[in-house]
Amino acid sequence: MPGVLTGDNTGIEEVNITACYGGGLPCYNDLALTRQTTGVPAAGQGDSGGPVISSATDEGRYAFGVISGIRDYSKSCTGDADGRECSKYVLYAPISEFFNAGWGLNYYK
Repeated sequence: MPGVLTGDNTGIEEVNITACYGGGLPCYNDLALTRQTTGVPAAGQGDSGGPVISSATDEGRYAFGVISGIRDYSKSCTGDADGRECSKYVLYAPISEFFNAGWGLNYYK
């Protein structure tokens, strides 16, 4: 699962997670929690809203969802660190929730 600024992540830990980010923000339901299996930070501050996609194959890549947040963060980041807090645990909204809510998608090349 590539993060926008950070790198690859693999391994779904839990599904149907609810996350409340505080500061008056709403809680979000039906998220998935992933863990980078080697322990390397997989996403960080600024990656939210970025794509969760599969690794490249001969058939291309597949969309899994949208990065929502991180858990158990630290100052240890990979990629574009720039003082951000990052984590090996990443919460994302599965793309199936998006389509099940009746939304669609247009792709223009």
